[in-house]
This record gives sequence, C-alpha cells and structure tokens, in this order.
Amino acid sequence: MEVEYVDNMVKWLYDDKEIIYETKGVEFATDVATAIYIELMFDGIYEYRFVGFSGKDICKYDDNNLLTIYDENAGKHEIQLEDINDVFILKEKIYVMNKRKSIIVYNTEGENKGLIVPPQGYIYSRFCNNSKLEVICEGDSLRADSFGRVDYKFEYNLFCNNWERKNVVY
Repeated sequence: MEVEYVDNMVKWLYDDKEIIYETKGVEFATDVATAIYIELMFDGIYEYRFVGFSGKDICKYDDNNLLTIYDENAGKHEIQLEDINDVFILKEKIYVMNKRKSIIVYNTEGENKGLIVPPQGYIYSRFCNNSKLEVICEGDSLRADSFGRVDYKFEYNLFCNNWERKNVVY
C-alpha cells in the first residue's frame, strides 16, 4: 500500500477509495500489516498513532507514556504507563512493551487481557514482525554466542503461551 503524507495530512488507498486522515505535525507515515502508522510532533513531544485502513483511530501513545485506545463506539480509554518502548497490533489485541520487562495485552475496548514476560535472562528490545508476535530481546552476557552476540529473535507461541527462540540478530 502506498502512503503519502505532508505536515497536516496522511493519504492512502483502501478498497479502491482514497482515505484522507487530517491531523497536524505529521513527521512520518507508513503502512504496517494491520494499520497505518503515523509519527507526529506536538510542542516537542512525539506521538505515535495507529489508524485502521478505513481511517478510524485504533490507538496512540506518546513520549509521556500515555496510551490511548479507541473503541468501536468512539470512546477512548487512556492508560498511563511507566515506559512505553513499542506497540504492536495483531488480531484485535494491542501489545504494549512496557519498561522492556513486560508486554501488556489490551483488547480494543482498553481492557487489560494479560501480561507476557520476556524469556528467562532477556529483556525486550522491540517488536520485529508485522504479521505475528515476534520480538528482539537483549540477553545478558551468559546468553552470548561464541561471537559475543546477545540479541535474539523470539516468536510467541500463542498455543503454548511461551517464547520460542528463532535466531541471533546481528
């Protein structure tokens, strides 16, 4: 999908229809597997938005660690967290990486649906896939391979509720 943006607008084509999302302070915009991702700047504070392909807000967060989830009834749920590192949306769930030590799972109504801790001996770094729950984790020195690398990619097995290590990340 091609996403175009200028300072006050983001535009894309969805279902053969041009969608125009008007806002101010647009710094960057692109599509991810389930939404349009938009970075904005207001008064020196960055805000990161996820907008559905049809143009409806899904959620946003900012440098002040305020997460806002928009439900289907145009309501919004604001949640103050300690340190939002990254946000990922997959299958009606919003995954929020908090303090690099946990992923808090919310539904689209803003309800907390669980917590996912990192693999033993690791901390979260970032989400790394648009179509499944995968993360890059930073390990301690005991987790280093023979070349001293400590960053690994993990995929979450939703059936078994655990992380499976995939490969080293360069």
